[in-house]
Amino acid sequence: MEKLTLKTGLFADADVIIQAADAPVIDLTADLSDDDWDNVLDQILECDLVITA
Repeated sequence: MEKLTLKTGLFADADVIIQAADAPVIDLTADLSDDDWDNVLDQILECDLVITA
């Protein structure tokens, strides 16, 4: 199963969630270009489980 973790900045304990998820992390709090956002959407559509942290 492909997992993907999105670091949203909404959770105070995001680091714990990220570590427990043991999946690639995309930091949505970073300044992302349009191409980066396209890549993020592609990765979300390709994975089986999206974890928000």
